[in-house]
Amino acid sequence: MKYLVFICILFASYAGFSQSCPPPPTICFITIKGLEKSESVILTESLIKEENWDSLKMLMASENPALKYLAIEICNYEARKGQVVFDREDQEIIERAKQSGEKIIYKQECKPQRVYSLKELFKNNPSVLNPQLTSWINRIKK
Repeated sequence: MKYLVFICILFASYAGFSQSCPPPPTICFITIKGLEKSESVILTESLIKEENWDSLKMLMASENPALKYLAIEICNYEARKGQVVFDREDQEIIERAKQSGEKIIYKQECKPQRVYSLKELFKNNPSVLNPQLTSWINRIKK
């Protein structure tokens, strides 16, 4: 009987651990060739249209790394234009994100999707997504 219980526990634990982890959040700016804008892009796009910089600043501390990345990049862009001002806490959030290993998937037209860590995205200045991100923000604000 002990062996039967042990075998049942073994199979149950194996089934629980064998399930795949959910994929990282996605960033996708375009809606062509079968790609659709990601949820994080849609949400941040609406906040840009409303010029709701306070809500974007709050998203810098999001549990969702795609929202966190977009919010930080958008707020940095707007800070250079004088629309957003960072306090000490905001600066600490940004610095933690720049060292984070959290992952996101970036989908681009005509290129294979790629998984990046936040640390990789913030590693270079301008960041990997910056040209497309800047163009996207400017289109929204017109």
